[in-house]
Amino acid sequence: MVSNYKNPPTFDEGKPYESWKNEVEMWTRVTDLQKKKQALAVALGLSGRARETAMEIPVDDLNKDTGMNTLLEKLDGLFLKEEKDRTYDAYSSFDRIMRDSSLSMADYIIEFEQRYSRMRKYRMELPDADVTLSHYRDEEILTISEKMNTAEKQKILVKLHRQFGHASADRLLRLLSSSGTKDTECATILHRIVSECETCQRYSKIKPRPAVGLPLASQHNETVAVDLHELEPGLWYLHIIDQFTRFSAGSVLTTKKGSEIVKHFIHDWISVHGPPQKLFSDNGGEFNNDEVRDMAENFNIEVKTTAAYSPWSNGLIERHNKTLTEIIMKVKTSNDCDWETALDWALMAKNTLQNVHGYSPHQLVFGQNPNLPSVLTDKPPALEGTTKSEWVAKHISALHTARRAFTEAECSERIRRAVRKQLRNTDDRYEMGEKVYYKRVDCPEWKGPGVVIGQDGAVVFVRHGGTCVRVHYLRLRKVKNEDDGHVMNDDTERTIDFEQRQNSTGDTNSNDDAGDEDPENQSDADSDTDDTETRVSTGGQTDKEHRTDVQLKIGQILNYRDVHSGSLYRAEVLGRAGKATGKYKSWYNLLFIEPTNVAGKTDSVDISKLQNLQIEPTVDIVNSSEDVLITKDVSFDHAKQEELKNWRDNNVFETVQEEGQKSISTRWVCTLKETPAGLVPKARLVARGFEEFKVSELQKDSPTCATESLRLLLAVICQRKWTLHSMDIKAAFLQGVELSRDIYIRPPSEADCKGTLWKLKKCVYGLADASLYWYNRVKQIVLEAGGKISKVDPAVFYWTDQDCAVTGVLACHVDDFIWGGTENFSKTVIPHLRSVFQVGREEHDCFCYVGMDFVTVDETVHVHQESYIQHMQSINMSPSRAVQHDSFLCEEEKDVLRSKIGQILWVARQSRPDALFDASNLASKLKNATVQTIHEANRIICKLKSKKVVLNFQHLGRDPGLKLVLFSDASFGNLSDGGTQGGHLIVLMGENGKFSPLSWQSKRVKRVVRSTLAGETLAMSEGIDNAIFLAMLFSELTSGCTDHSPPIICVTDNHSLVDALKSTKSVSEKRLRLEISSIKELVQMQKIERVLWSNTKEQLADCLTKKGAPAHQLLKALSDGQWKLE
Repeated sequence: MVSNYKNPPTFDEGKPYESWKNEVEMWTRVTDLQKKKQALAVALGLSGRARETAMEIPVDDLNKDTGMNTLLEKLDGLFLKEEKDRTYDAYSSFDRIMRDSSLSMADYIIEFEQRYSRMRKYRMELPDADVTLSHYRDEEILTISEKMNTAEKQKILVKLHRQFGHASADRLLRLLSSSGTKDTECATILHRIVSECETCQRYSKIKPRPAVGLPLASQHNETVAVDLHELEPGLWYLHIIDQFTRFSAGSVLTTKKGSEIVKHFIHDWISVHGPPQKLFSDNGGEFNNDEVRDMAENFNIEVKTTAAYSPWSNGLIERHNKTLTEIIMKVKTSNDCDWETALDWALMAKNTLQNVHGYSPHQLVFGQNPNLPSVLTDKPPALEGTTKSEWVAKHISALHTARRAFTEAECSERIRRAVRKQLRNTDDRYEMGEKVYYKRVDCPEWKGPGVVIGQDGAVVFVRHGGTCVRVHYLRLRKVKNEDDGHVMNDDTERTIDFEQRQNSTGDTNSNDDAGDEDPENQSDADSDTDDTETRVSTGGQTDKEHRTDVQLKIGQILNYRDVHSGSLYRAEVLGRAGKATGKYKSWYNLLFIEPTNVAGKTDSVDISKLQNLQIEPTVDIVNSSEDVLITKDVSFDHAKQEELKNWRDNNVFETVQEEGQKSISTRWVCTLKETPAGLVPKARLVARGFEEFKVSELQKDSPTCATESLRLLLAVICQRKWTLHSMDIKAAFLQGVELSRDIYIRPPSEADCKGTLWKLKKCVYGLADASLYWYNRVKQIVLEAGGKISKVDPAVFYWTDQDCAVTGVLACHVDDFIWGGTENFSKTVIPHLRSVFQVGREEHDCFCYVGMDFVTVDETVHVHQESYIQHMQSINMSPSRAVQHDSFLCEEEKDVLRSKIGQILWVARQSRPDALFDASNLASKLKNATVQTIHEANRIICKLKSKKVVLNFQHLGRDPGLKLVLFSDASFGNLSDGGTQGGHLIVLMGENGKFSPLSWQSKRVKRVVRSTLAGETLAMSEGIDNAIFLAMLFSELTSGCTDHSPPIICVTDNHSLVDALKSTKSVSEKRLRLEISSIKELVQMQKIERVLWSNTKEQLADCLTKKGAPAHQLLKALSDGQWKLE
């Protein structure tokens, strides 16, 4: 440093930020520079991120006596926050440490030491041991004496069982015995506790696999097993083996297509041995496909498959695969022959040398062994061992190598089988309706409970929710505690019995169960309601043995007698007063109804101690999202006849005689539609379009109105002070244009058309291009009615008069129309559409359209999704799973999370821009999602529910004063993987500051950026593209052409970007020059009126790019529908 101390300390991110601040503090006291010049000197001496941050501060703010404070505050926000985040992460990581049952003590100590050392790095005190480790201590010594009753012993033993990591009953008995406990009843209680423990059942080991299975065949070609075995990447061999004789055949494959499997199976087996009676395979797509099933049907072969994740179910072929592959590899290596030759001689060696039932497989099939070279049978020429042909020599060498390799492999296999000593259990039988857990290899815990719906040998069919799974009986475990069959975790599944519901509402008709119906149908309940299940019958049940298991729903009415006063009380359940698994699990909050002196008061009551407890019967609402509606007694016959009438009225088909034409099958899709009159059965006849020939070559895509276009349409309607209308088209696809190809479908049985086919005249539901034919019909009718198609969005139409003034606009989303226009437009164009199409419901002012609610009040349209948001449910997890924050999700959990992320993203993109960054960030974590990701999803749902957000579309004043305002922002390197998030918000704003929101976006910047300037530039460029699209569409819908686009104003909080657009000097990053040049060109062409700088606090797009950024400014602007642009 020079003697006058004008050079400030340089900052290196490799050393602590606080140390550098201390150096700067000392430098300010010894330097000769003026106080107002010190901040400028320090800023110019910075580099990297610190310099970029400092350059965002205006020069005038630094050139002050307080300039140093301003600079350090800005840098503190960058570096101290990172330091605090790392400190918090280190402390949180240490605070969450917990020893898992699968973790050894040595590994646990290492993990503890690593987390502690990481925490100490930040000079933090070790938390008090009593606080940190309190969950390992007990308030009392747990001892059992003979003076205790059974309930007290049960309580202590349950606590011991849980404290010792769900130890087995035998281990706990040894522990109690060593501590001096000699109570004989403990053994019985402990075994019952362990057998009924939900956690022990979920994480228990599966049954051992059977050592020996029953024979699947008693004669040749009765049962044939097939399997594919990989030789090298992209190369497999098909192994076919007879279950009785063990005779093998096979061929080498380069693809796993079903057609190749069929081709080689027919060539290698059926052409030689004839079709087998049964074909046994696993569930792989190469065997479980339509082509294999079609072959089996034509050759009269019964197809059987194994259960999922149970290769031992087809153990014979799996074991022979090992032997055969070993022979093939040795022959290939020793003789340098091709794979086909190695396979052929490996099969010959195995078929002629293996001993089955005292004979070789070749003898059992053909009656004798082949005449192969042997010293016992060879004639003199063969004994010479010489040949002139290299090809013959290779084959003879391969023959002997294969026989030698088989002998080695067989001996090795026999040794392995000889040392197996474990005895296995025999087959268990599972009855239909039994509740079971099932195991999957990708999840450490047992899944379920599911309900058994059938068993085919070793394969058990289990229905879990709406999914049917095939499970090997060894991977099943019966639910031993009936209560656990219903309540698997704190987020309880509610059971609704449709027959019981009918009885409770007065319907006394009997209800016969179908063979494949599950008597109990489950659905997840919202965690905001009481997570319990009613097990008390809705009559006058008062038996004490039931009161200990009573679990109530919110809103149920109770009648009971007070123990002390003897008075009768009537009360409504408000919810739990304690945890469902805690000490106060039987306590509930009640709202008293009777007697009158306590009516309206609330209190907490222990329902296990109430006398004469009765629960009044309630009628469940059938369209509740929490119920599973069973429709086996709902008749859809009338609905089906109505659908067939629609087909006839719309002239959809003509009847022809069946003469072997290629035809497509049909199916019914039956639903219950909610209407003002209640639930109405609806039926739709759907063609199985995937059966059509060359369906992949058809053009299928059809335009639908973009979300931005819909909002702009609303803005135009409000600007013109037109009334907003919606229109629903009935049976839309049946009203499409005429078909251009011949399609025949098989009529449903309800049509009573035996021996005939229907030749379609129009595209119907289920065909791949049905929506395209419908759109073409809409386009045709609109053009006939004098309408025009938008150049930028083909799903938007508009009409003009003789003066080229727009008189009406319409957008279509499949069969839902939304429109507005002048009185003349409403009296001429709309009636024409009604006369051509079969129109269903028409609404205006207040209606729901494509999942959003539209309400018109005083010429202002309010748009929100509050009803949908309030029905969104959080993802439920058991308490034991919820604390495993860093644990990766299994596939089933990922599916649930993926669905929930889809719901959140849809809401954020339609009506909630304040949640869009969180939703986008959450979607990026799905691939490596953990339990913590589920917690984040639940927090976003709570955030959405906590505040109602309404988008306002209104009249904005004079048309010449309208402009499109683009707020763009980016956050450099803020994503977890170092990526940059960009976002923008576009509004249509009038002279008075009123605006209508049109578009918003938050997504990862597509390319790697090296600075904040690059990120901000790319974010603005993306927003400008969208703004130009909206400007052209607005011009079309207001003037009938694209030449009168409103001006665009860009707003950013990055000084460097504003300066770069005004400067003639090029930026250092060459790729960035292209983006900046394109923006400059748009400014010169006057498509962009100007680019403004705004303070970060007033940047409406700030919350679209940063986690935790305050969204109150954006929400206030959306609520008021106004923003002052400075």
